[in-house]
Amino acid sequence: MYEDELLMITSDNKDESLIKWLDRKQMKYYLPEIQNEMIKVMAHRILHVISSKIQLAGFYTIMVDEMTDNETGDSSNLEHLVIFFRWMDDSLQIHEDFIGLHSIVVSDAILIVNIIQDDVILRMILKLDNIRG
Repeated sequence: MYEDELLMITSDNKDESLIKWLDRKQMKYYLPEIQNEMIKVMAHRILHVISSKIQLAGFYTIMVDEMTDNETGDSSNLEHLVIFFRWMDDSLQIHEDFIGLHSIVVSDAILIVNIIQDDVILRMILKLDNIRG
């Protein structure tokens, strides 16, 4: 699913320089630092495209779920917030986009609201007035 979004991003925006750079056959991207940097760049690009589409759609809903690492098989019991945006495009198709996973120390309403307002909404450059649901 997210691979399709990445392909869509590169094809929709005709970012030839990125396509050429990634397609160089003589280059090997084995270093973890290089791979992590490439993942960050692609993630920011995907979030930017999602944000632009939500801005065009106007209204959106934020869905937040809480999970602990022991649900994933890890024994550290760290808590995380899983954040999705739900919105509808002009052709009335519903989209649910994964936005992020945030580690939290304690699960309380004030912390969750602060993460949504100060990090997610701000980073996505969306208006709080357009939240529905």
